Amino acid sequence: MKNDFLDKRHDGAVLNLTGKTAFTTDSFVITPIFFLGGNIGELAINGTVNDLAMCGAIPQYLSLGFILEEGLIMKEFWEILVFIKFACKQAGVQVVTGDTKVVDRGKGDKIFINTTGIGQIHPAANIDISKVKVGDKIIVSDNLVTHGIDKVEAIANKVRNEEEEAIREYCKKIDLPIAVIIPFDEQVTNADLIGLSIMDYDENSKVVVAIEELVNNLDLN
Repeated sequence: MKNDFLDKRHDGAVLNLTGKTAFTTDSFVITPIFFLGGNIGELAINGTVNDLAMCGAIPQYLSLGFILEEGLIMKEFWEILVFIKFACKQAGVQVVTGDTKVVDRGKGDKIFINTTGIGQIHPAANIDISKVKVGDKIIVSDNLVTHGIDKVEAIANKVRNEEEEAIREYCKKIDLPIAVIIPFDEQVTNADLIGLSIMDYDENSKVVVAIEELVNNLDLN
């Protein structure tokens, strides 16, 4: 994560910000820290970048704070750092300041991560709850009925072959239409490892085809 800000080894980062700016913070305390398709480090970066994007901002700078439990295997920590680096590169953001603390064994859950994100608001963005109107298309990922939305469709992501039938059965059971099933594809990981988006790496990959199908179905073009 080497960059001009971190190379100064200062107590913080001095930023030259202009215009309307979004500011967000988040903490990640998940178990397990490694899961199908990623780990807590990648999740921390992508989650914070997503929060900025949802504010209409172009993500630029992040802070990164680690709370490590005594006994954390260094190989695991290194793998998390590698995923953080790739996620930052893919999103075009820089980690400009951070902190690391270690707690006694049994007083943490391997690793907790805290992030703060800063980004300049895009000139065309004006995201506000007051802008929502009847007929808008909304993509969400949660227990959708709790939001009071009377028409929803599911988007299943990173689905392996052996998981698809169970997903279809569950959605059928709760009467939830499936907009698209995006398959798990190792090409996405291969693309991440060399710092490319999957669309630049393999435009014919199963993931790209599924996403294009989703876009066409939602008429987002």
